[in-house]
Amino acid sequence: MLNVIRADLYKLKHLKSFYVVIVLSAFFDFVILADLSSYPDSYQSTYGNFLQIVFYPFTVWQFMPMVLPLALGILICLFVTNDFSYGTMKDPVTLGHSRFSVFFSKCLVASMATVIILIICMIVSIFTAFWMFDGLSSIPGIQDIVQFGTRTLLEIGLSVALAVLFTTLAFVIKHTAVVMAVHFSVALFVTMIIGAVFLPGSSFFYAWLATAMVKVSNGISIEMAGTTLAVTVIYLMVSFVVGYSVFANRDMK
Repeated sequence: MLNVIRADLYKLKHLKSFYVVIVLSAFFDFVILADLSSYPDSYQSTYGNFLQIVFYPFTVWQFMPMVLPLALGILICLFVTNDFSYGTMKDPVTLGHSRFSVFFSKCLVASMATVIILIICMIVSIFTAFWMFDGLSSIPGIQDIVQFGTRTLLEIGLSVALAVLFTTLAFVIKHTAVVMAVHFSVALFVTMIIGAVFLPGSSFFYAWLATAMVKVSNGISIEMAGTTLAVTVIYLMVSFVVGYSVFANRDMK
């Protein structure tokens, strides 16, 4: 399995769209915060310190909860379907690796790419919030740091579940153009529909991983953290089982 993972990491490292997605996601994150920084009356009355501002791009479903799924949809489509298009998906199986190893490796590396994108966006948010927001009344305390860490871990969990879901869709559909269209439609329209029909305070925001990110960014509670973890685990398990089952029973051509 390690050899399969190394091969997929090599492919990701040399996939140009990976770096394009990182730059565009980080840039969009910066633009959202830079725009907020031009309204001091608004952010000074809402936030006490710069660390509380970091998750602002995730608080509104039109921002990062829509951008991140779109970015992941494009990246994972190319990362997975290229092997189907070039006929190289069967190569590790021919060499004796199990189909479980192949599918697990794709999910793992896609998840790693997702975490990298999210962490870079968070770093951009931290520096932007620190340098561009003036007049905040306090510095981050222990509670702020703990909440920041908890929110970050929950956002990572939701993002990883999203990556595994998109990887499964790519394995089920295979064809690049169709996968791209499905990923784009799921990332855009599901997020738009839930965000438009339900208020962020509604529990229906947990029904979709991207809109659940809004719940995480708005506040921390034991109930919220538990629900978010449950949603993450459910999406991960269902997506992985479906994706592997389809791949395990498909003829390799």
